[in-house]
Amino acid sequence: MTIVGELFVLLGSIFMLLSAIGIIKMPSYLMRLQAASKASAFGIILILIGGAILIKNWNFEWAAFFIFIFLLVSTPIGAHALAQADKKLK
Repeated sequence: MTIVGELFVLLGSIFMLLSAIGIIKMPSYLMRLQAASKASAFGIILILIGGAILIKNWNFEWAAFFIFIFLLVSTPIGAHALAQADKKLK
Protein backbone atom coordinates (compact mmCIF):
# COMPACT_ATOMS: atom_id res chain seq x y z
CA MET A 1 0.00 0.00 0.00
CA THR A 2 2.95 2.31 0.59
CA ILE A 3 4.00 2.09 -3.05
CA VAL A 4 0.50 3.05 -4.21
CA GLY A 5 0.47 6.11 -1.93
CA GLU A 6 3.92 7.15 -3.09
CA LEU A 7 2.83 6.71 -6.71
CA PHE A 8 -0.12 9.04 -6.14
CA VAL A 9 2.15 11.64 -4.54
CA LEU A 10 4.63 11.33 -7.41
CA LEU A 11 1.92 11.73 -10.06
CA GLY A 12 0.49 14.72 -8.18
CA SER A 13 3.92 16.30 -8.05
CA ILE A 14 4.37 15.76 -11.79
CA PHE A 15 1.03 17.45 -12.48
CA MET A 16 2.01 20.37 -10.24
CA LEU A 17 5.31 20.70 -12.12
CA LEU A 18 3.49 20.64 -15.46
CA SER A 19 1.10 23.29 -14.17
CA ALA A 20 4.00 25.53 -13.17
CA ILE A 21 5.64 25.06 -16.57
CA GLY A 22 2.31 25.80 -18.26
CA ILE A 23 1.94 29.03 -16.31
CA ILE A 24 5.37 30.15 -17.48
CA LYS A 25 5.18 28.96 -21.11
CA MET A 26 1.60 29.72 -22.15
CA PRO A 27 1.28 32.85 -24.32
CA SER A 28 -2.03 34.34 -23.20
CA TYR A 29 -3.66 35.10 -19.88
CA LEU A 30 -6.58 32.70 -20.35
CA MET A 31 -4.30 29.81 -21.31
CA ARG A 32 -2.21 30.45 -18.18
CA LEU A 33 -5.39 30.56 -16.13
CA GLN A 34 -6.45 27.18 -17.49
CA ALA A 35 -3.06 25.64 -16.74
CA ALA A 36 -3.13 27.04 -13.23
CA SER A 37 -6.63 25.88 -12.41
CA LYS A 38 -6.97 22.44 -13.99
CA ALA A 39 -3.56 20.82 -13.63
CA SER A 40 -2.72 22.22 -10.23
CA ALA A 41 -6.08 21.24 -8.73
CA PHE A 42 -5.70 17.72 -10.12
CA GLY A 43 -2.13 17.54 -8.78
CA ILE A 44 -3.18 18.64 -5.31
CA ILE A 45 -6.03 16.11 -5.32
CA LEU A 46 -3.61 13.30 -6.25
CA ILE A 47 -1.23 14.38 -3.50
CA LEU A 48 -4.10 14.39 -0.99
CA ILE A 49 -5.15 10.88 -2.02
CA GLY A 50 -1.56 9.67 -1.72
CA GLY A 51 -1.20 11.32 1.67
CA ALA A 52 -4.42 9.72 2.89
CA ILE A 53 -3.10 6.32 1.81
CA LEU A 54 0.30 6.86 3.43
CA ILE A 55 -0.85 8.52 6.65
CA LYS A 56 -3.36 6.18 8.20
CA ASN A 57 -4.97 8.70 10.51
CA TRP A 58 -8.72 9.37 10.42
CA ASN A 59 -8.24 13.06 11.18
CA PHE A 60 -5.97 13.48 8.15
CA GLU A 61 -8.29 11.46 5.93
CA TRP A 62 -11.30 13.59 6.88
CA ALA A 63 -9.32 16.79 6.37
CA ALA A 64 -8.07 15.54 2.99
CA PHE A 65 -11.65 14.66 2.01
CA PHE A 66 -12.96 18.12 2.88
CA ILE A 67 -10.05 19.82 1.09
CA PHE A 68 -10.78 17.58 -1.93
CA ILE A 69 -14.44 18.68 -1.98
CA PHE A 70 -13.47 22.33 -1.48
CA LEU A 71 -11.04 22.18 -4.42
CA LEU A 72 -13.61 20.55 -6.68
CA VAL A 73 -16.07 23.34 -5.93
CA SER A 74 -13.84 26.41 -5.65
CA THR A 75 -11.27 25.95 -8.43
CA PRO A 76 -13.67 26.22 -11.40
CA ILE A 77 -15.57 29.06 -9.73
CA GLY A 78 -12.37 31.00 -9.09
CA ALA A 79 -11.08 30.47 -12.62
CA HIS A 80 -14.41 31.56 -14.08
CA ALA A 81 -14.49 34.68 -11.90
CA LEU A 82 -10.97 35.65 -12.98
CA ALA A 83 -11.83 35.14 -16.64
CA GLN A 84 -14.98 37.26 -16.31
CA ALA A 85 -13.05 40.02 -14.53
CA ASP A 86 -10.52 40.04 -17.37
CA LYS A 87 -13.35 40.40 -19.91
CA LYS A 88 -14.83 43.37 -18.07
CA LEU A 89 -11.49 45.15 -17.90
CA LYS A 90 -11.05 45.04 -21.67
